[in-house]
Amino acid sequence: MSRTDITCVILLLVGTVVIQAQPQARVFGVDDTMDVIDHRRFDSLWRTSMQRGLLNVDAAAGEVMATYLQALATASPDAFLPAARAAFWTNAHMAAVMTVMHRRPAMRSTIVDSSLFDRDTFVVAEARHTVRSLAAAVIASHGSVTACVLLGNGSSHAPPLLRGATFATTFERTLREQARRVFRSERFVLFDPGADALQVSSFFAPYLTLMEWERGSVVQFLLPWLDELTAAECALRRATLRVVVSDRIERWRRRR
Repeated sequence: MSRTDITCVILLLVGTVVIQAQPQARVFGVDDTMDVIDHRRFDSLWRTSMQRGLLNVDAAAGEVMATYLQALATASPDAFLPAARAAFWTNAHMAAVMTVMHRRPAMRSTIVDSSLFDRDTFVVAEARHTVRSLAAAVIASHGSVTACVLLGNGSSHAPPLLRGATFATTFERTLREQARRVFRSERFVLFDPGADALQVSSFFAPYLTLMEWERGSVVQFLLPWLDELTAAECALRRATLRVVVSDRIERWRRRR
């Protein structure tokens, strides 16, 4: 790569950061409890489909889901307040995951299956998305990588699927509860004092750099979410504590 090419890349990255750092315009005339679209029927469908932590995807072929996907396609989330936007993108991600699971019955207990989330596309807010790009939209709409805990996709390596849809009035509470549930579970974050290491699920591998950018280090990012004893031990070792990506055998939470 020539010096000119390198300079162009640096300018592009700096420009992107500057654009993202600009404060969002205030939205006038919108109540802070108002959702972008009505999520209630989708919430009922999702809760009915969740059975002991497994997702029954049969309802993805029904009228409720079809109507909801149409509403997602024509929505204008930018006209609403941050909590409503974050709830909107989170629910869009959930609906897309459920639809992909229904369309792709070949999903089995292999990591390769996650590639299916890049194949199917959905129109959301008048733009075409995949499950992966919707996941990025969830984090961008919230403004913190903490929102990655909302991105359950059926894999046992990923966070648990949410119990129901999110709303403008419940988004922050749902996020806090899910973050504690995930980061305090040894399936996702395990402190190993003997190895002086903090093991994290491979699901978080793409987000480790963002965690460092937000709080200076992955350990510092995780400290507020860990239980008091683990947080205290990690804080004392933060200078030497290694972050290791480690997983157990993957399974999928799709009811067959």
